[in-house]
Order: sequence, then structure tokens, then C-alpha cells
Amino acid sequence: LSKNATLRLVKADSALDALKKLKNREVTAIIVERDTALYYIQKYGIEDIKMLEDIIPVSFAYCFALGKGNEKLLTDLNRAIERVTGADTYDMLKRRWFGTAVSRPFPWGTVITIAASISGLLLLLSGALWVFFLNSTIKKKTRQIKEMHLKMVETDKLAVLGKLAGQIAHELRTPLSIIHNSVYLLGKEGGEDKALFEKRLGVLEEKVKLCSNILESILSYSRVKAETVASVSVKECVEEVLHDLNLPKEITTDVSFENEGALTVFMDLRQLYSVLRNLFLNSIQAMNNKGRLEIKVLPSDKGRTVTIRISDTGPGIVESARNKIFNLFYSSNITNTGLGLPISRSIIEANNGELYLGETSHRGSCFIIKLPSSRGKKI
Repeated sequence: LSKNATLRLVKADSALDALKKLKNREVTAIIVERDTALYYIQKYGIEDIKMLEDIIPVSFAYCFALGKGNEKLLTDLNRAIERVTGADTYDMLKRRWFGTAVSRPFPWGTVITIAASISGLLLLLSGALWVFFLNSTIKKKTRQIKEMHLKMVETDKLAVLGKLAGQIAHELRTPLSIIHNSVYLLGKEGGEDKALFEKRLGVLEEKVKLCSNILESILSYSRVKAETVASVSVKECVEEVLHDLNLPKEITTDVSFENEGALTVFMDLRQLYSVLRNLFLNSIQAMNNKGRLEIKVLPSDKGRTVTIRISDTGPGIVESARNKIFNLFYSSNITNTGLGLPISRSIIEANNGELYLGETSHRGSCFIIKLPSSRGKKI
């Protein structure tokens, strides 16, 4: 090394002195016995030093010298050497005197921590993006569903309107044709036959009244809208309808209310009034203005609903008509429009209730209304 002109040799007092010079950057490299260097590096915590392979292999020989005849000491030493070399004691002593090899293990823990952090961030970012796109998709689909629902509602409205218009036209066509024919015959026959003339006028009056009733029923029920929904007393509504009807003297009434405080429903008062009035009138007409009208109102379904039973002593409803009475424009009475029952059922069903025919026979019929009770609830 001394013959190499590019190197400058610096003498150190000891291996520790050489390591300090290397640590302080006073020299570029040192040549020192490996185990000695490892001992000082570990003892003083010297870092940032790169150790190269052994340049000059060094081997150490250790021995004991005993005087001749000292058999006991020789035996003890041999026993001690066997104990040291037969266990981990030798390696421990070697580490104690010659130090531990300096190794730089790969920082797997740091790498795993960083990788886990990056994975977590990527997962959070992916989750945030997924939630964002999911919300966008949900909003888009919700908007599409609302648009489709509105289109379906409009389509249903047009379909119902078309059906209703067709049925109205059909119902009006017959009386209008009769009116037209009667007017034609009156014009042709003149007023010579007074009896025939009065008969024709009677037919005209009857059919004009029927047309007027049809139109009035349509207008009347179209005006019945749920403008003010509130807790309504069924008892008070029943009594008001009966008072306004001014029943014929030949009609007797039997009205009963069970647990009056529980007989309230959430509904528009005008709607309930309209339904009850229609059902009461139907019963009165069925009895031909003579008979007994029984009205019973009571809580049902353990107080969850209010039941209204409307019974009469009329001739009942024939079996063939029982499945038709709630159809639009169906009526067994030529002067009726056939709108009352179907529209009344629609009103009750719109308020989460039921309207149906309970029982019927030649001794009378019973219609039943069931509505959710408003007792203990807030609107």
C-alpha cells in the first residue's frame, strides 16, 4: 500500500483510534482486525461504516501451559473446556470478547408498514370514489324512476279519462236517442192526440232528468277532494248526514255508537259526509222510502280501525249483481247513475280503508266501511 502514490497512509494509535478517525471523516478507510473492530463498533455505537471482506486472513491460537505433574489442575481445565464447548457458553464468551457481527437486516417492518399505509389510502380513495359514483348512479336512477312514474301516472290518467269518457258517452247515448226520437215523433204527430202528447213529454222529462243526474253526479264527486285532512268524529258526521237528509216518516232509524271517544278517523270531512250520504240514500231508495235503516259504528281490530255498518230492510241484491255493484255506471234502478258506489269505494280506499257488501238477502242488505282509527295518532 505504501508504494501506491494515490494513497496516503495515516498511522493510528489503536483500532479504536482508527475507527474514530474513520467516523470523523479524517480518513477514507482503515485496516483493522475484524473482530476487534466489531467489538468497538458495537460498544460505542459507531454507524455509517461499510465493512469489506477480510483482506488478510487472521487466525488466533489459544493455549494453556501447565507445569509437569499438575494433574489435578489439568483435569479441571479439561473438564471446564468440555463444558464450555458443549453448550452455548463458548459462543457467549466469543461475543463478549470479540463482539457481534454488524449486520443490516432488510427493514421488512418498515416496508410492510408503508405498504399497508399505501394500501389503506388506496382503499379509502377507492371507497370514496365508489360511494361518489354510487350516489351519482342512485340519483340518476331515482330521477329516471320519478320521470317514468310521472309518465305512467299521466298515461293512467289518460286511460282512465278515456274509459270514463267512453262510459259516459255510452250512458248518455241511450237517453239522448230516446229524446231525439220523442222530439221527432212530437213534431210529426203534432198535438192532436193529447194523451200521446203527454206521454211523449213524460218520456222526454224522464230522460232529460236522467242525463242531468249523470252529469250532476260526475260534477258532484269530482268536487269531493281531500282539502282538509283532520281527525273527524264519525258520530258527528253520521248525525249531520241524517239531519240533512230529512228522512221520510215511513223510514225508522236505529243508530248506535260504541265507545264514542274511539270513533275518530283521519279524513276530509266532506269526503266522509259524501260517502255516508250516498250509502244512506241507496238504502232508503232500496226500501222504497219505507223500512228501517240501521247504522252501527264501533271500534274494531283492537281499536286500530273504526267500522261503520249500514243495514236496510230492502229486497236485497240479487246474486248476479253482487260482483257488479261497484262497477262504474252499473245500476239496477233506471233512474240511478251507477256512480255512487264505485266513487264512494275509491274515496274510502284513498284513505286506506275498505268499503264492501257485508251480507244481503231478501230481507235486506248491509254495507260495511272500515277506516283506520286516528285515536292516539298525530297527523
